[in-house]
Amino acid sequence: TDDPLEIALDYLTGHASDFGLSESDLDYYRLRDRYVSQHNGVTHIYLDQLYNGLEIVGADININISSDGRVISAASSFVSGLSPQAVLDSPCIDAPSALVYLADQFQWAMDVAPQQIDIDGANFSTVLGPSGVSLEEIPAELHYVPTPDGVELAWRLNVQTVDGQH
Repeated sequence: TDDPLEIALDYLTGHASDFGLSESDLDYYRLRDRYVSQHNGVTHIYLDQLYNGLEIVGADININISSDGRVISAASSFVSGLSPQAVLDSPCIDAPSALVYLADQFQWAMDVAPQQIDIDGANFSTVLGPSGVSLEEIPAELHYVPTPDGVELAWRLNVQTVDGQH
């Protein structure tokens, strides 16, 4: 009768070392998805790892709980050994500079320098103008990416290319 999410979290805490994690590595997450397969009653739970309140790309846990409360399977790609910082890292470059760098890497011609249209400081995101490289405005948000030494702050840019290919 326990909640499948509580069962999953208890299991993960008790088996953290099996995943190469410590219990504290499981302290910061976001529930991305949770649903029940109607044909067998299995609850599927997906957690995303957070660091300083931001998502770590590709750092997630999937755990599946049977209808009678047993853990069927679990897999983790959480990054171990991270301790939260009191102050969020500052990105080395701002979002418009990240778009200029991206355009240069793909040899996209920019009509105008990127301009920030909307800034959401609370969510560490912004919207950039199309700048001649995108059919639409370009959402940009900060996140972390795993590195051999832990994680690094980066911009995620969603560019709908003018050629319609990407």
